[in-house]
Amino acid sequence: WSLALAGTAFSIGLLVAVLSISRSVERAVAGALDAAGADMVIQKRVEPCPFAFVKLPKDLAAIPISVADKIAAEPATEEVSPVLELWAFYQGHPTVVAGIDPRKKTLGPVRIAPREDERAEEAKCCAVVKGRYLVPSDDYHVMVTVSYAEAKKIDIGDKIHIGPDRMFEVVGIVDLSGTARIAGAEAFIPLETAQEMLGEGDVASTLFVSLKDAAKVADIEALARQLIGPEPQCPPPSLR
Repeated sequence: WSLALAGTAFSIGLLVAVLSISRSVERAVAGALDAAGADMVIQKRVEPCPFAFVKLPKDLAAIPISVADKIAAEPATEEVSPVLELWAFYQGHPTVVAGIDPRKKTLGPVRIAPREDERAEEAKCCAVVKGRYLVPSDDYHVMVTVSYAEAKKIDIGDKIHIGPDRMFEVVGIVDLSGTARIAGAEAFIPLETAQEMLGEGDVASTLFVSLKDAAKVADIEALARQLIGPEPQCPPPSLR
């Protein structure tokens, strides 16, 4: 596997992709990172596993949360926000899901305020156009995008299927249009609930990293190289 910094495009076929903001980064990539409030994004890429009702998308692999904790402990790191992306199938139709930490409101795919703004309000703010943001006490609660809500004709308080056997209450509708999103999804649920659905333990698929000094990207890249393990094997069908 290898670790790379994206310049004009996202790297394809790499087990770990680390993206950094610089003047040479293509506008679309820089915009996506800026929308997330991140200086770096870390992902582990592998050969995709066979079909499962709840699975990691495409070629993403699970990253232990311990990796996020160690990166967060570095003096150069300001914050790390782990996200777990899933494809959850119900009656043959997938929903693109992202499990997020409700406490990380200034970093990640549903960023609601600049990093400098510490208000992190529970009420309607910025991306949330109706209802509320997820809170740490939520479990089977979900925020959906405006386009998903319109397509499915759902509203605040409705219960929707995500995956084959779980119902979620819609508590928020978010507008994420206008900018490309890393770890973009149709539905956003609590990280712990997403981990439960996947069944691979305390893991994430994407780590959003904000730095106190963007010049330290290479140092965090080296640490990520050290911490990210070898390519995992798909479990046999009987275990999925």
